[in-house]
Amino acid sequence: MSDVPEFSIVVPAYNAETSLGDTLESLRAQSWTSWEAIVVDDGSTDRTAEIADTFAARDSRVRVLRRDHEGRSAARNAGFAVASAALFCPLDADDLYLPGFLEAQHAFVNEYPEFAVYSCAVDALYPDGSRSPYPLGVESAGVKETLLEELFERNRLTVTTVVRREAFQQARGFRAGVERLEDYDLWLRIVKKFKAGNVPKILGEYTAPPDTFGYLWREQTATARVRLNAIRKYGYSWRDLPFVFTPLLSFFIPKRLKILLKNNLLRRNR
Repeated sequence: MSDVPEFSIVVPAYNAETSLGDTLESLRAQSWTSWEAIVVDDGSTDRTAEIADTFAARDSRVRVLRRDHEGRSAARNAGFAVASAALFCPLDADDLYLPGFLEAQHAFVNEYPEFAVYSCAVDALYPDGSRSPYPLGVESAGVKETLLEELFERNRLTVTTVVRREAFQQARGFRAGVERLEDYDLWLRIVKKFKAGNVPKILGEYTAPPDTFGYLWREQTATARVRLNAIRKYGYSWRDLPFVFTPLLSFFIPKRLKILLKNNLLRRNR
């Protein structure tokens, strides 16, 4: 049996002492055991490094890489630069894999070898303790042409995504200086050239941030910036320009109307 793991999971961690332990425990609970995890301590000043070291001492599949603080994009790239598997998994230090995530993705990879990106549905966990499924918009494995259109309108690739090494390398990884929606920026580049799809199952948990005015405005402006950059630099059509502005316009839609639209979307995706 090869000593090379099937999956390389890179976890950038900056002052993540409250969540990193749960994230790493979710890896150790996986039914599929052929994986390595590279925790990139991005210059933390809390107990992040200590927690990562504890897991590395207990499980040889966990490694710790220490760096000065440069942000998530640089931390992710540093982790994947030393990864050994053919399948890369970027995972945030406050998100989780459910126990069957890697096993389901391994089956998905074998079923669709022509794909380069594989994702799944997730549960979004909110600060008030509530949760709701994150709508995929893709009920079964979607080919590039289908997902390409949907991805520009809304990021359909969730925080629990697997990408083939060669596609990641051709895209040159995460863009330096992009610290908000850096994953969305990467997926837009990769899906422009490669096929992608989603497992229609909830296999992960996403920690949703506080629903504050400042956070939402930063996220919406970042989305608009990433989409505009995709048109200017990645070959997306200028006909998609209206979708650059929809995040900013949606910011001013009354919350009750947003909830109504979201519920309708969820019903359509069931």
